[in-house]
Amino acid sequence: TSEYGWGSAGYEGSRSGRAWGGDFAVLGIETSCDDTAAAVVTSGGKILGESKRSQDDISQQWGGVVPGLARDAHKGAIDEVVAEALAQAGMDALEVDAVAVTMGPGLEICLRIGFHAARDIALGVERGTSEREAVGGRERGGGER
Repeated sequence: TSEYGWGSAGYEGSRSGRAWGGDFAVLGIETSCDDTAAAVVTSGGKILGESKRSQDDISQQWGGVVPGLARDAHKGAIDEVVAEALAQAGMDALEVDAVAVTMGPGLEICLRIGFHAARDIALGVERGTSEREAVGGRERGGGER
């Protein structure tokens, strides 16, 4: 069992009905810089679904990553990217056992988009990001998506 109580000894079952003693599904969200990505993977390492949006065209147009433009692109892409990863996995948000999100390194205003998306999904499926991650998001001045 980890410090968060995950594992067969710390939690009797997952929301999806799978026992914690076996593989469980994790939705991972990445928005650290100029790509928006999400994947559903099992605790055994199998990729069930993944989706990514690149901002290469914007970066090339401006000669590099512009933080405000990167943030706006993440806002515009995050919901669709997550939905695509879940659809490929044949799951909906209620079937995800855990939500993981990049907390750094990266551009703070971009990381915030991923954190808030993960938080919203986790709360919607009655799972929270870890206490440590939630505190980290507040300390970084996380606001609304």
